[in-house]
Amino acid sequence: MDSQSSLNTEADILILDDNEVNVDLLASLLEDEGFTQVECMTDPRQLMPRVAQKQPDLIFLDIRMPHISGLELLEQLRESLGDNLPAVIILTANTDQTTRYQALELGARDFLTKPFDNQEVLRRLENILQEHLRLQQQMFRADELESLVAERTCELKRMAVEDPLTGLPNRTGLLSQLQEQIEKDQKLLIYFFAVDGLDEMARLHGLEVAENLALALKDRALKHRQEGDILGLWSSTEWVLARRTQIEGQPSCDQLADRVLPLLGTVRQPIDYQEFRLRLNARAGISTSDQSRSAENLIRLAALAVPETPNSWRDYTPELESQLQRKLTLQEALNHAAERGELELYFQPKISLPNEECLSAEALLRWSHPTLGRISPVEFIPLAEKTGQILDIGHWVLDASCRQLKQWRDQQQVPENFMLAVNVASQQLTQQDFARTCLKILNQYELPASVLEIEVTESGLMDDMAEALLQLRQLADAGISIAIDDFGTGYSSMAYLKDMPVSVLKIDRAFIKDMHENTKDKKLVETVMQLCENFGFITVAEGVENEEQLEILKQLNCELIQGYYYSPPLTGKALLQYVSAINA
Repeated sequence: MDSQSSLNTEADILILDDNEVNVDLLASLLEDEGFTQVECMTDPRQLMPRVAQKQPDLIFLDIRMPHISGLELLEQLRESLGDNLPAVIILTANTDQTTRYQALELGARDFLTKPFDNQEVLRRLENILQEHLRLQQQMFRADELESLVAERTCELKRMAVEDPLTGLPNRTGLLSQLQEQIEKDQKLLIYFFAVDGLDEMARLHGLEVAENLALALKDRALKHRQEGDILGLWSSTEWVLARRTQIEGQPSCDQLADRVLPLLGTVRQPIDYQEFRLRLNARAGISTSDQSRSAENLIRLAALAVPETPNSWRDYTPELESQLQRKLTLQEALNHAAERGELELYFQPKISLPNEECLSAEALLRWSHPTLGRISPVEFIPLAEKTGQILDIGHWVLDASCRQLKQWRDQQQVPENFMLAVNVASQQLTQQDFARTCLKILNQYELPASVLEIEVTESGLMDDMAEALLQLRQLADAGISIAIDDFGTGYSSMAYLKDMPVSVLKIDRAFIKDMHENTKDKKLVETVMQLCENFGFITVAEGVENEEQLEILKQLNCELIQGYYYSPPLTGKALLQYVSAINA
């Protein structure tokens, strides 16, 4: 037959007819055409077990048979296989119209009339097989697509609750698992870990190093995980561990310490990666499920409890909430405080030895709020630095200091060489136009550069040494004095003293306080004085409060004294009275 090449000769074909002659005729025809999988049956009771074992592609089915009719078999096949019913060609000698309709309704595809015409059999067989196999392929593709969609849906659901790097639950996954445990009335301890150093490692050594550090932390944490623990990532540098506990009521400090200290110790252990040996620090905050029934709020409470000190921990207390509310209130109130006239400058005199003259002072910022009252700089300055508000506030302080000094000079209320020192935050030093702004303000008020001193802290210099050095050199080149404030309490380094255009060192009050009673403190002050002499720096002793301290500093040839022994910070008017009296 010309169409032989288009026949699927590997199709599984089943012939069922109680007349063996008909079966043999069809089987011989198919075998002559090259079909290799042809099975013959004369007992209709054998069909359903055979189909259950292996479903054929096509069935030649007689209608009238003993025991079970072809229509009954069609109905059983339809009930058993549904839409997966194989192609069925009905074999009939003289079937009435009603029977034909019934067969078609039950899923029959075609009819062959006995005696068989070989060409008709092959043509109908070809048509049915092609259609059946096409439908099968479509169904297979549909099933495959459905499987792929289901697989992708499952993957998306997993990705939605899982950190892609570590495979641990992400924020969404954590909240879901925690809430599930809370609703089961499971008592939990929530540990919120802030891991310090990962961002720095990424900047210094690359993202690959930071990612491998995170994976190493995961492996270590999993070794400490107990049955029922939930471990996950709140962010790339914030990890959460939820642990079941049987402790009734609020756990004691010792009970919490026994649980959290080993975890903090795990983070601190050095991690070897390639040629690096790296160390990280962590801080932990703790909350308990007794404090909230919301997973998100529990984590918020634990995060609120995270302390600032590296490698330390703290548990949540309601006072922390009050402190946070206080910070938020101050942060909001600090906005535009200068424009509302709430900021004010005080001035603490610096006394020159040995003549005890006042030829300079330090400008100190004070804030008085109409409802909050007087707020200490110890409270609002760190907040302003953290929020970035220090940039506007620092500019106001610099401008107000120069404006005040200009007024005093014009009215001849201070000596011509009277100098004001202004504190500058690290964020200001990292602004590329900081030096240009300072010089512009000096020029605006027609002040010589020699009457302004910029005070910076050692820790502030470390934030961006390169930019700080660039800005300070521009100021020093213009004639502005540069002072290192709180010297000895930060990152004291001979290297930066060599490179920085420093002219003044201010010895921190922590060393001055007990030097008349503590020989080590006295020796430290003496060493700093010798260092300043060798470098040609002017020395300022901060926090001088009694005559014993003053006498020691005189013996050490300290140039300038600042502290309550001579004067507390004063208003502008009070400072002028003080300068007039002491310089008389």
